[in-house]
Amino acid sequence: MFELPYEFVTEQPANELRPTHRWGGWYVVEKYPSVLAWTPPKQSHQALYRWPGWDSWGTSGVRGVVKCEHCHLIAAHDLSWPEDAYYRWEIRGHTLWAWSAEHAVALRDYLASEDRDRAAYGEFEGTLRRLPKDFLTAKVRDEAVKRISRSFAA
Repeated sequence: MFELPYEFVTEQPANELRPTHRWGGWYVVEKYPSVLAWTPPKQSHQALYRWPGWDSWGTSGVRGVVKCEHCHLIAAHDLSWPEDAYYRWEIRGHTLWAWSAEHAVALRDYLASEDRDRAAYGEFEGTLRRLPKDFLTAKVRDEAVKRISRSFAA
């Protein structure tokens, strides 16, 4: 499992035992201080244009913490999309990926739908809005739906 190493909040957390830092308009709470301590980016907080936690000041994508439920490993990891995506399909020279099984099912159902109502997919509406048009053509769409469905076949 991958998690962001910090929590970004707008108010000083009460009774917080984890290290907390003021950064621009945010309070940054270190979720795993022994694994990945907070280091402010070289750019100012106003220069960040993506949601907090996205490493737009680096080249690797997202810096975070991986946790294994089986061996209990907790380690820093540079997540690179879509290369690290567990759910990823190469379809006619294009990569389609999903953050999670729920995201994959939302992609499949959206592609298979007649009305293409992105709002019906809740938290995935934004990612569906940015879905490359290559996956919406009839031939590619049908192949994508089949490939995603096969990923969940037992």
